Amino acid sequence: MHPSKFSYVAGGVARNISEALSKMGSSPTFITAIGDDETGRLLSSMMTEDLMKRAKIIKGKNTAQCIIVLDPQGDCSCLFADFEIHKQITPEMIIKNEEKISTAKLIVLDGNLTIKSIQQVLELATNYNIAVFFEPTDVIVSAKPFETNYWKAVKFITPNVQELLYIATKLNIVSPSIKNKFEGIEEISEVAKSLANYIDNVIVTLGSNGILIARRADASQPFLLASNEKDVRIRHYPAEIIENIVNVSGAGDCFASGLIMSMLEGKPEDICISVGLSAARQSLQSSFTVAKNMFDQNHSCWKSHARYIEI
Repeated sequence: MHPSKFSYVAGGVARNISEALSKMGSSPTFITAIGDDETGRLLSSMMTEDLMKRAKIIKGKNTAQCIIVLDPQGDCSCLFADFEIHKQITPEMIIKNEEKISTAKLIVLDGNLTIKSIQQVLELATNYNIAVFFEPTDVIVSAKPFETNYWKAVKFITPNVQELLYIATKLNIVSPSIKNKFEGIEEISEVAKSLANYIDNVIVTLGSNGILIARRADASQPFLLASNEKDVRIRHYPAEIIENIVNVSGAGDCFASGLIMSMLEGKPEDICISVGLSAARQSLQSSFTVAKNMFDQNHSCWKSHARYIEI
């Protein structure tokens, strides 16, 4: 027997991002499916009514859930998941929400949907000229958009290092043999730069090493606006040392939320990274995936230009 501590918290990439955006003052539309089980009822009770109003309840199905085993440092050591209900987020369900999707300033998509459903979302984004922000979610599902005909709708992507390598391999940007040499910032930068020839904004999360950005713009330009610059620029934003880390399971999603929130407010890249890293810090120091108390635009991070190194 291994003595342990258990806690039950709401999770899921899109759900975490939606909750964090809501707590920072935005009004996201969250499209999902949940079961009519006890987990679904508990999840609904943890969310605001506005966030749950477009959640489809599927009778006789289990709500998506997973068991994450954290080590003493708060890092994930293994994960057991039941995500079968994600298949219920069908292309038909996406179409039923077309009117709402068509008015979005930005579409945020995770890798948990089926390829057919991802294709439907990307097709709508293409038709309505809406940029897509793709959160790869996990290595094995990280390349799904690139198996569709509409992957060019993806303008922002936030892979970790393993997901970056997997996507680059699937796109034949790099050889699978590079895995053994894929260690330092320089190697990561080269792959991110190559991927930026396919996706306008590549935002690589490096854990305790911070963030790496590859895009055709300088750090002072608004993140959401397309740039006409020819050359891809690479910047590394080192992370600050954070004390009292409780868990890391929601940090990446909260980083994405801060990034998205500030992007939509027209902020430049270095401010967006500042807001994103501050949101991640809130999560790292909380026992919840999204901290109970986030922050609004009065927080100092909205005026602080994150420090970066040009590569």
